[in-house]
Amino acid sequence: MCPGILRFTYLVIGHTSPVSYQVLGHFKLLVILAAGIFIFKEDANELRLAGMLLAFAGIVMYTTLKQGMASGWEKSSSVFKAASGAGGSSVQPFPFSFRVGKGLETKIRE
Repeated sequence: MCPGILRFTYLVIGHTSPVSYQVLGHFKLLVILAAGIFIFKEDANELRLAGMLLAFAGIVMYTTLKQGMASGWEKSSSVFKAASGAGGSSVQPFPFSFRVGKGLETKIRE
């Protein structure tokens, strides 16, 4: 069983990113908690439900932002190769820039 889990982890991270894998892990935890509430009638107090709702909102926001980014920055290895001069491309290593002022603002280059 352990080699299967490790292989699955390797495949998921290879096709997405470590952050996406962590988000998938949080979603799995939400499914387990919800199953405990519905199947095993565990206590569903307000604090637990609020935490689950907050985690689910974070997962939805992350997924929405990831799908909205058309640059495919999670495949950073090819971006770094292009930025280092391999292939003659002038792609920047990161498709966004940060500016700190009256709050942190992120600007995505197009």
